[in-house]
Amino acid sequence: MEEGIAYGVLTQDWGGYRKLVAYLSKLLDSVVRGWPACVQVIAATATLIEDTQKLTLRKKIQVHTPHDVKTALSQKAPQWLTDSRILKYEVILISTEGLELVTSKCLNPTQFLIGELLTDLEHDCLEVIEMQTKVIEDLEDELLPYGRILFTDGSSRVIVGKRASGYAIIDGQNMKVEEKEEATLKLVCPVL
Repeated sequence: MEEGIAYGVLTQDWGGYRKLVAYLSKLLDSVVRGWPACVQVIAATATLIEDTQKLTLRKKIQVHTPHDVKTALSQKAPQWLTDSRILKYEVILISTEGLELVTSKCLNPTQFLIGELLTDLEHDCLEVIEMQTKVIEDLEDELLPYGRILFTDGSSRVIVGKRASGYAIIDGQNMKVEEKEEATLKLVCPVL
C-alpha cells in the first residue's frame, strides 16, 4: 500500500516458482486514507481479496502481507472503524472459507515474486498504531505542580455575519478575571 492505493499480485505456484497471474491495484476511499497505516492495510487487504475472489472463482487463497492483519483488526480497529466496516472486514478476512492470512517478510509485490528476504522483519502493527496515534510523547494525565488551572467554554458566535470568539482567564483562588479577549475571526479561503 502506498499513498492510499492498495496494490498486490495474484500468483500461482508453478514449478517451484510463483507465476504471475494478475497485478491488482485499487484506490482506497478518503475515509480509509485518514486512518493509521496498519489500519489502512486491513481495508486494503479486504478490498484486494474481494477483487481476487472474482478472478479465482472463490477457490483457496493464501494472502501474504508484512502486517498482522487479524490482530490489528481485533485489537485496534474498533477505535477507528465503524461497526459496519468491522463486520464487513471480519466477514472477508476471518470468515471466508479457503482464505489463509500469512505474515511474510516481503514488503512489496516485487519482493514476493522474487522470494522471501533472509532478514527478519521487525514490524509490530499494534506498536506502530500506538506510535502513530499518540498525541504527544510526554503527555501525562497528572497536574503540573506549578501550572494554572484554566477553564474554557468554547464561546463562539456569529455577530453581523462575522464569526467571533473569546476567552477569559479566571484566577481560581480569588475568582477574578485576569485576562479577557474577544476577537473577530476572519475566514481565509483560497481562490480556485
